[in-house]
Amino acid sequence: MKSFDKLIFTLYLLVFMGIMYNSTVYTTQVEENRLEAIRQAIIDEQQAVIDEAAREYSLRQEAAIEAAKYHGLVKHDGNPETNLFDLKLDAANSLDTDNDNFQYEWSQIGGNPLDIASTDSKILYLQAPPGEYEFQLDVTDSYGASTSNSQIVVIAEEPNVAPKASFSIKNESKGVYFDDGPSWQTIPDSVKVFQATNKLTTDGLWGPASQKRFLKIASDKKAKEMDKAKKKKLKADNAKADKAKADKAKVDKAKADKAKVMKKYTDKLAKIEAEIQERKEGPGWGKTGDLNELENKKAAHIETKPK
Repeated sequence: MKSFDKLIFTLYLLVFMGIMYNSTVYTTQVEENRLEAIRQAIIDEQQAVIDEAAREYSLRQEAAIEAAKYHGLVKHDGNPETNLFDLKLDAANSLDTDNDNFQYEWSQIGGNPLDIASTDSKILYLQAPPGEYEFQLDVTDSYGASTSNSQIVVIAEEPNVAPKASFSIKNESKGVYFDDGPSWQTIPDSVKVFQATNKLTTDGLWGPASQKRFLKIASDKKAKEMDKAKKKKLKADNAKADKAKADKAKVDKAKADKAKVMKKYTDKLAKIEAEIQERKEGPGWGKTGDLNELENKKAAHIETKPK
């Protein structure tokens, strides 16, 4: 009997020790899990701080890059076809500390290609539509040493605000529209002014009476314009006829004056020739000298012949 009790005691003892061992292992595992959770929370918090610092640094870098860009805006001019922005790239700030001569070389290294007329000038003028572009300037001195500088240009779209739609409602019927009436026949205020000026019923509605008066005014105006044009043409024709008459009289007078001068010339020439003939038929003493004198007189007179 004692051996059996001893066996039972031993079994109980073993069970108790197993329970105590498992309890100790469980407690240890729970504590380790708790410590691991704390450690992971600390790591996560530190990583969150690192991530936030990295995000802020990235934002500052992006802001610095964006601030370094040149920003332009196509001005609103009411014409969507004119969407070009004028650019002036000026290399005047380039310098060489050795005071060497240097050359410029422009190039576009980003964005849709633009028309660059001259790549080696000090100043470059361009026109660009909205978009982002990057330009580079290379300067090279006489020794072949060179440096580069690039800048980004951002041109925003032309701003535009949509029109505001609005309409009113009235108890009013549609008026009669005349194809040959005025363009403002549907505008009551304009119609009222016309009606009041022409002593018609001032109701702001364009009807047959207003249309009849309008056509009469237009017809009278056209008749006056035609009459004015006829008078102007008649005046021009009369002026033209008077000028032609004056020109003809001038030509006739010139012809008569020329004929008179020519007659005077021919009469004098005939007289000289008659004297020469008379002297040839006269006595011989002194004839040769007289004839030479007369021939010289004739020659001198011929030089004065009218053109």
